[in-house]
Amino acid sequence: MARFKLSLNEGSLVRRTVLHVGAFVLGTAAFLALASFLLVTMLRGLLPSDKSASGDDDPADDSAQTAPTGGKATTRPPRKKRGAATPVPTASEDEE
Repeated sequence: MARFKLSLNEGSLVRRTVLHVGAFVLGTAAFLALASFLLVTMLRGLLPSDKSASGDDDPADDSAQTAPTGGKATTRPPRKKRGAATPVPTASEDEE
């Protein structure tokens, strides 16, 4: 019984050619799969996550995202809201 050897340098020219082409195709497919997986993984880590895509539509989160963060601290007291029964105390009024 003949034993099948998987060697790239033995056998007929057709067998060697088929093995070389097959090894090249499998190697290329493995490389492309690994490269695309790494690229997608790195880009997902670098790009900001979109919470609306996950299905969590919470209006409280939307207002927190649009609120200004940082910037200069103002010395003016906060504006009074319309319809507010009591004035909003400022930090200087609390200390007195």
